Amino acid sequence: MSQTSLINQGKTNTTAELDVELRKVFKVFNGETAVRGVDLNIRRGEFFSILGPSGCGKTTTLRLVAGFEMPSAGEVLIRGESMK
Repeated sequence: MSQTSLINQGKTNTTAELDVELRKVFKVFNGETAVRGVDLNIRRGEFFSILGPSGCGKTTTLRLVAGFEMPSAGEVLIRGESMK
């Protein structure tokens, strides 16, 4: 098997169940918006990376997914269950 045949090449398994779903998620700290309107779907078996410069909301987004923070608006679902 060649190495290129092992690469997903951007294809998504649309039949797999959603494990993580963010719907129009916002997070505001002391009047400052850290996360603005994030929509995200991660399906079972997918690997996912969040890249960006310092202060762009990567850690806050991961804290929302982990349940360490609650969104100011929107919804975080893990395997279809709301984190609220």
